Order: sequence, then structure tokens, then C-alpha cells
Amino acid sequence: MIDYNIALYRRNNAGNPAVWFGIVTGANTVKIFYGILGKTITTEDINTNRKPEEELKSRINTKRKSGYMYLADVADINSLPVEEVHIIDYL
Repeated sequence: MIDYNIALYRRNNAGNPAVWFGIVTGANTVKIFYGILGKTITTEDINTNRKPEEELKSRINTKRKSGYMYLADVADINSLPVEEVHIIDYL
């Protein structure tokens, strides 16, 4: 399940709010969640030859360079319960 507080967000070229989130799931596996908020979220398992923490950190840095932001960067709603419906309003 996606932790919306630490996921990355941006608007795609069509203006829809996109979400991206990754977690380490094994000794050499990372699970990525991505998609349009309010629609289908796709999951992808990635096997890597290096440490999964380093792979995830590298992918997060790449997403940040391409314009993705943390929710805290978008709006000051960290004290409120985070739900997908409310996130769309801030993006």
C-alpha cells in the first residue's frame, strides 16, 4: 500500500496528478507503485544486482530531477490524515 506522506507527486503532461512510490521488498528487490491519483495504480517489481536501498535512492533522485515533489513540498497538510481524494485538491 502506498504511504502518501512519502510518495512523490507531479502533474503529467495531460494535467493529471501522478504519484510515484517505492519500497524495498527483499534482498535484491524493489517494488515501485505509480500511476494517476484517483485511477489505477500500477506496481512493478525490480530485481537489482546492487543493494536495493541504493537502487531506490537512485530512482527517487531521478524522479526528483524530473519534477516530482514530496507532499510536504506541495502543501502544508502533514498534520492531517492523508487520503487520495484530498491530495488531488492540492496538486
